[in-house]
Amino acid sequence: MHEFSTAQMIISTVIRVAKENNATRITEINLELGEFTLLNPDYLKFSLNVAAEGTMAEGAKVNITIRPGVIYCSECGYEGEAKKEDFEGAPHVPQLLSLSLKCPKCGSSATKIVGGRECTVKNIQIVTA
Repeated sequence: MHEFSTAQMIISTVIRVAKENNATRITEINLELGEFTLLNPDYLKFSLNVAAEGTMAEGAKVNITIRPGVIYCSECGYEGEAKKEDFEGAPHVPQLLSLSLKCPKCGSSATKIVGGRECTVKNIQIVTA
């Protein structure tokens, strides 16, 4: 479960930014999570709450928006969303995941992931002194 190490990095980052802006508390954290990060949003939320305990981010509301996974097909040039059924049961190893994705246009396996691996803090809400 790599959600906890990701959560620790996120909490560290939002606390640093909050302190740079003279915050006393973080009330909300808004994230964008790509489908191909292989992070479970529920586990990530739980991990964020645990990592925030005892910090200015404790009790912050966490909102996660899922960004679609995007693939590129070198056979037909398609670039767009992968079919959900192609990756829902796929291995949770990034290198193997990309091998299991088929182009929804031509059916080729000659695809590569070009989007959806991101985990981004979009913004935070803070309280200042």
